[in-house]
Amino acid sequence: MLFNAPTHTTKIGNGSLALEFNTNNTLRAIKAGNLMVSQFETPTTQNAISNIFLREHKGTSFEVTPLLFSNANIETFELSGNRIGWKTTTDNWVATVIASVAELTDAYFYQVEVTSRTDMTYDLVYGQDMALADAGAVKTNEAYCCQYLDHQVFDTDNNGFAVCSRQNLPQSSGNPMIQLGSLSKVIAYSTDGYQFFGNQYKVDQVIPALQQPTLCSEKYQYEMGYIALQTEAVSLTAGQGEETVFYGKLEMDCPGSNVKHANSVDAITNALPKGEWEVVRQVELFDHQLFNDNIIVGEPLTKAEITEFFCEPSERRFEENREQELLSFFYGENHYVTLQEKEKHLERATGHVIASGNNQDCQQAIMSSTHHIFGIFNSQLTLGNTSFNKLLGVNRNSLNQFKHTGQRIWVKQESGYVALGMPSAYEVGLNFSRWVYKYQNGFILVTSFSSAEEPVVQLDIETQGLEEALDIQVSHQLVFGNNENESEVKVSRDNDTFVVSGSDELIAKKSQDLSFIITPSSNLAEAELIQDSETGSDQFLMLKGKLTDKASVTFGGTFKDADTRGISLDFAIEKGLYQVNQDALIKQFSIKLSNDEDSSQKLNDMMQWFTHNALVHYSTPHGLEQYSGAAWGTRDVSQGPFEFFMAMQEYNKVEQLLETIYSHQYIETGTWPQWFMFDNYASIQQEEAHGDIVVWPLKALADYINTTSNVDILETQIPFTSIEKEFGFTEETTTLFAHVERQIKHIEDNLVPGTFLSCYGDGDWDDTLQPANQSLRENMVSGWTIPLTLQALQTMITALEATVNTLLSVAN
Repeated sequence: MLFNAPTHTTKIGNGSLALEFNTNNTLRAIKAGNLMVSQFETPTTQNAISNIFLREHKGTSFEVTPLLFSNANIETFELSGNRIGWKTTTDNWVATVIASVAELTDAYFYQVEVTSRTDMTYDLVYGQDMALADAGAVKTNEAYCCQYLDHQVFDTDNNGFAVCSRQNLPQSSGNPMIQLGSLSKVIAYSTDGYQFFGNQYKVDQVIPALQQPTLCSEKYQYEMGYIALQTEAVSLTAGQGEETVFYGKLEMDCPGSNVKHANSVDAITNALPKGEWEVVRQVELFDHQLFNDNIIVGEPLTKAEITEFFCEPSERRFEENREQELLSFFYGENHYVTLQEKEKHLERATGHVIASGNNQDCQQAIMSSTHHIFGIFNSQLTLGNTSFNKLLGVNRNSLNQFKHTGQRIWVKQESGYVALGMPSAYEVGLNFSRWVYKYQNGFILVTSFSSAEEPVVQLDIETQGLEEALDIQVSHQLVFGNNENESEVKVSRDNDTFVVSGSDELIAKKSQDLSFIITPSSNLAEAELIQDSETGSDQFLMLKGKLTDKASVTFGGTFKDADTRGISLDFAIEKGLYQVNQDALIKQFSIKLSNDEDSSQKLNDMMQWFTHNALVHYSTPHGLEQYSGAAWGTRDVSQGPFEFFMAMQEYNKVEQLLETIYSHQYIETGTWPQWFMFDNYASIQQEEAHGDIVVWPLKALADYINTTSNVDILETQIPFTSIEKEFGFTEETTTLFAHVERQIKHIEDNLVPGTFLSCYGDGDWDDTLQPANQSLRENMVSGWTIPLTLQALQTMITALEATVNTLLSVAN
């Protein structure tokens, strides 16, 4: 079955600043050239998190209606004069909103007119997500871009608060700044999404700020830029109307620092488009289950149920409690359980990264997946490179505000299919996550796990104690590339399996043999493809069926020498074997302190999870939020994976690491890229590097020789990387010793004149500090780099002297 998702976008703008809208006139994004003003590019099937909320005062509470994009009484229109409109009609009032963009300046407006049908008091809250960064940077990591937002709040004479937000991280246009305010009076504000939506939003999808008398009016510069403005209350009698105008005034470059004073409201008022408008067409509202924002939340588990699913209370380790409420604990073989209650107190949602058990060799075709507690059962599912070889999309929001991401499970209810959201409990092990949903006097159990040896991931869905079978759908957001909507994805059916391939320029060059295989169990055999109506690309694969006891979906693929078609997994077997393999890697590490069992177990659990994290860093580098990984930082890999394998005495892996690191040394300069990819995308790297980067490989090599006395490694033939040859490897190889000589020459050539101190360069170990100008790069020194250089050189001298002395003693 094929469903064509309407993907037509509408744009209003002035040639520079533009508001883009999806098919339903949902705000897709605010852009200015390559600059993303908004933080998120709203997916076709979702509602934007930017909105204008009308709050009708009902005594001490508020009846809240969103006026843009998402209420049951909304109509939307394309209007003449470069405008978009929405109209909401209720028994008590009618509200129209007109969006427009100024002709001669980079400013946009929302004009809100409320007409009362009865006596009423209301206020308005406008919320806008914010990034102010180039599109590529935003999609690489939204939270990182928001860390550099500086919010300045001004209390203007007649219009109350205005918020000026500046991006302190330079973008292609400079340092953009936007002022958000209203032509009416703003009495309260907030500056971050975690203030506005609250930690509990990911549990119940309720916005607590909208039920408070006023917004918090505190400046919070965290990781989800979201400016909210609250107008003063307006009282109307039947038939009365009131207009409120919100605005955003953009400056593409605000040099130096953020503004000291707000922009003139008079000038902004004069930029408001004038003139009459008329309806060009009413926009038809398309509907599909993926538009459904509702979620199923697991009911809290009783104490007896916690024991039944996990362990006896006496077997729990390292419990966390709050006000006598159990939040989380460890048990068994390093299993960790977090309960729903804990998520209400966390800004960052709990999640997990799993990988197939062949991840002890980074050159293997490894399958990896990212899990999130609130019902993302697989996302960023990759085979090979964790940035480019994606099957499923990433989760871009830690409050579960977009319900289409990754792999989701939908359960049919009276209102339609509803997605599983926050579970009653969430359990993680080395290669799995398990979600427990207490639901309708029974349970839904979901387990996502990886194979201990093959690049395969499987999802198991089970029910316990339910009186009736469940109608379910399992949705898959298909990417086949780096970001959503960048590749043309094609799904073909081969008997019981679905083969996913696509047209992606980079994959065609570097991973042309890549394809993914999705194999559902027979009770999920009915399928629906949701296709982009304009490009023909397959955006979603929906697997449908009736669940009586158990169903599964298995992910495999073909890549390099791997071909995992037709493989099905048994969770108990894979879990056990994965543990056996990791125990072998850490040499059966287990410590028992005779008088301190608690500390013993902490060390044992930490060792298992540190090993898990080290392997992620080594072979599938990415994180829950740092999803654009797939690379080694030269500094990082010379510490984390290198030191881990040294501690485990895995010297063959250490030697392979050193050879890979030194092969990325630039022949032209003798230094390294800040980061580089280590697989078949090895030419992708950042050319520039901080001033200390050149020292870290030397320190690692010195530590290796000092420990092993293996000076023969210095005779290993290794290529360089050539900047002039587009970061390809040189055909000629030289000894590792020649690489070290070139490395030391670079250090000597970059001393501050008249000293033996290395210049600061583009930065040091403290990533947050970069020199402000070229003079400081050349003449400032780093308190980190100098002792690091001394340590590396002294260790190398000691290692070589010890080896020479050993050889001399043997000779004598």
